[in-house]
Amino acid sequence: WNLFIVLSGTIENLRLQTLRRMQKDLNQESNLYWRGIEHPSKKSQYGERAVDMHFEHTSSQRYFTVCLKNAARLKKLIDWIHADRASHNLMKILVSDDESDQASISNTAVEYQKEQKERKGINKLIVNLVEDRHYKDENTNGKAQAMNYVMYTATPYANFLNESTPESLYPKDFIWTLKTSDEYIGPNQIYGSGNPENPDYANWCECDDCKAFAPDFTQALMKFANIIGRKIKDECPGKAIM
Repeated sequence: WNLFIVLSGTIENLRLQTLRRMQKDLNQESNLYWRGIEHPSKKSQYGERAVDMHFEHTSSQRYFTVCLKNAARLKKLIDWIHADRASHNLMKILVSDDESDQASISNTAVEYQKEQKERKGINKLIVNLVEDRHYKDENTNGKAQAMNYVMYTATPYANFLNESTPESLYPKDFIWTLKTSDEYIGPNQIYGSGNPENPDYANWCECDDCKAFAPDFTQALMKFANIIGRKIKDECPGKAIM
């Protein structure tokens, strides 16, 4: 792939956080040069247009953009992709849909024979992006060499229970459960599994105040309260802390 698109939810601050993290993490010592594209559109300035990029298979440059799930932003991104046919024909695109149960799925009833007519909003634009066509059919200009779409979320229920028509964002090739990282804190880590043979089993705290919580969680909660208390004391001297 030479163009990576991250759909980052609906909050601008989180989009910027994702963009900065990618800029920091990707530009390490390697044989590839990564460049972020901020707010691509058909009005992008010289040097930011698709025609100015090096999508040739011999190029060591890779491009990425982080786009809000916002109709105006998605339209501008699609405009940018279709602005230059020659560049579009060289693109190999990977779309990563972060928190794919947020805004991406269709929230209207879509029937098999009427899906294109009834599909609308952000869902329709993401389908246009993934199907590599312009949201105005007559403006479709070129076709990428590869287009892949990967969804990920910790709460995929809506994605599974939503539509599964041929032209939808329902998983076509695979559904995979990622292994829980050591840093993850969820219900089992907080409350325990109730099974002593399970590695996530937590011994219950027996004191009257904390018996509903696992000991590790109680310690973490007290540590958090102490840190916040010190922060308030340092930044707001003289302010009473209850």
